[in-house]
Amino acid sequence: MSVIFVDGTSHYSPAQITRKWGAHSGASISSYGPRSGASSILLASGDWLRSVAFSALTNRIVLGYRHYHYMGSGRLYLMSGTTVQLTLEWDTDGSMTLYRGTESGTELASAAAGTLPSDGWAWNYVEIDATIDDSTGAVEVCVNGSTVDDLTVTSEDTQPDTTTGVDRFQLNCTASQCNFTDFYVDTDTLNGDCAVYTLRPSAAGASTDFVPSAGDNYENADDDSSDDDGSYNSSTDQGDKDTFAFEDLPALGIASTILAVAENVTLRKDDASTRQLKPVIRIGSTDYPHATAAEAISSYAMHQRIWTVNPDDAAAFEDADVNNAEFGYEQSLVS
Repeated sequence: MSVIFVDGTSHYSPAQITRKWGAHSGASISSYGPRSGASSILLASGDWLRSVAFSALTNRIVLGYRHYHYMGSGRLYLMSGTTVQLTLEWDTDGSMTLYRGTESGTELASAAAGTLPSDGWAWNYVEIDATIDDSTGAVEVCVNGSTVDDLTVTSEDTQPDTTTGVDRFQLNCTASQCNFTDFYVDTDTLNGDCAVYTLRPSAAGASTDFVPSAGDNYENADDDSSDDDGSYNSSTDQGDKDTFAFEDLPALGIASTILAVAENVTLRKDDASTRQLKPVIRIGSTDYPHATAAEAISSYAMHQRIWTVNPDDAAAFEDADVNNAEFGYEQSLVS
């Protein structure tokens, strides 16, 4: 398993959607979500949302998202650049259809009305595992953790022309409204019904090297969404580090697995030097910088870095690992 993207849609404003996503038309943030305190991306009829390009993908994508379906219709496009390789379409009655190429392309499979439940105010978890190939392509679609047999294809042509691979996806709403949240992208594993919880700093941690614009450093990093130059922590020196105590995960009351921990940082630089920052997890008394640095540019940008295992013991994260850890960042390069 390799989770390469997660989003609970609760840590940026509508104006900041393209800091996390590649492009959109009309997308907004709705306070309506599947859980208390959760939010969602809202698409009205005609709106669309496209992911960034994922360099870790080749010819396969595994994607999951929670979808509010109440008499709405839309499409999921799996793409390579601007080429649509596969389309998964859903209608107002909850039927679903899979096409090679766009919805004008070849129908590969279909599932009856009610496949995507729409009774009441229904949130459903939709997943697709798709391999793009002109002869050995394969697709598996799951709804609420169960495979939809009628949408399963194997040894199929899933490549509409000479364009190969898949590196992004797009969601379109074609009627009524569509809400989405709890996204994950994986390179090779269907993970089942997933929830993404957003946690924020709650107190200063072991390191407080960056200079706060006002107040304590954690107070400049605990906003619901970044207020950019309204409040910030700054540093001029390589090696400077901030870590913070964070809110605890909610007590779910059911058996659950933490598939990944993602840290999202928003940064910019204000000089001509090269500046890089690494997100950090502090476990016990040891700091674990992420292997991949984020390079600052002159305008604010959001960077996500993901750990799929606890860096302290290389085992899956447990609730206590997350609740007792500190998270932060280190200025890893100034040149």
